[in-house]
Amino acid sequence: MEFAAEPTPGQFPYRLTHEDRFQYHVKVQPVAGQLEFSIRTVDTRLAAMAAQRAFQGFPKRVGPAPETDRDDNIRKAKLRAKAQVKLLAMELGVDRLLTFTIRKVGDVLMDYDTVLKAWDYFRRMAQKWDKNFRYVAAPEVQKNGQFHIHAGVRGFVRVEHLTRMWQIALNRVQGRSQTLVKGQDSPGTCNVTKRLQGAALTKAKNIARYIAKYIGKALETGFGRKSHFHTTGIKITPAQRRWLEAQSRDEAIIEVLRAYDLLDELGVPLPSIWCRDGCSAWFSVDARLSQPPPF
Repeated sequence: MEFAAEPTPGQFPYRLTHEDRFQYHVKVQPVAGQLEFSIRTVDTRLAAMAAQRAFQGFPKRVGPAPETDRDDNIRKAKLRAKAQVKLLAMELGVDRLLTFTIRKVGDVLMDYDTVLKAWDYFRRMAQKWDKNFRYVAAPEVQKNGQFHIHAGVRGFVRVEHLTRMWQIALNRVQGRSQTLVKGQDSPGTCNVTKRLQGAALTKAKNIARYIAKYIGKALETGFGRKSHFHTTGIKITPAQRRWLEAQSRDEAIIEVLRAYDLLDELGVPLPSIWCRDGCSAWFSVDARLSQPPPF
């Protein structure tokens, strides 16, 4: 379904900010043939300040964050990265999780930049071998300081072929002989960690959760670096955001359901709605069941 590109009446808060600081807002995210609705209250003062800074052309802050903001920035970065990985995994339709291990050679640990370089060599070989090889991946830091890479992929894969290409990439970045691939000489391997059953969308969501767990660990040990990577060309449709007139959570839910024609003849909601607390709600529907909103 298509969303209106013109500004809508719900682009701005319905009530004066100084009179009602927290107002209801809905975010509608199209992904993998679904529409995900997230309803919550938003601090209109912060939203207004952000809009004003963007309008005035103030650049975003670059460089290290002040130490006082670091924990909060890491928390927000985790949430953004996990949400992005979930959307990427769902759009790609991943159905199995692979783990690419790296063997510790002596007392030498492979640094993060070298890990990314090895992955770049590997993914170019893999995509040359199979043009349909697509992935969403994230690094994990082990207790001993060494890295693993966890990747969600779609469809049948030959693990022995992926292992050989991964070993070639690791030996190359470490300057080792390509004959060192067996036993204690092996630089690493590839294993199928998860083969999930069930609906395709459910499998993709579950694998996204596994990958997102590792993203949190990576950001804690190296905030500011690349927390995940994926095949280019996976397109995520931008979410639509709208302020609501409702003054309570239940009123906000009904307002959104009516706007998208998601009530049956008796006024009963078609989707199952999950309410986390007294001021937020979440649900998803097949995009084909929803009508474009009248705005």
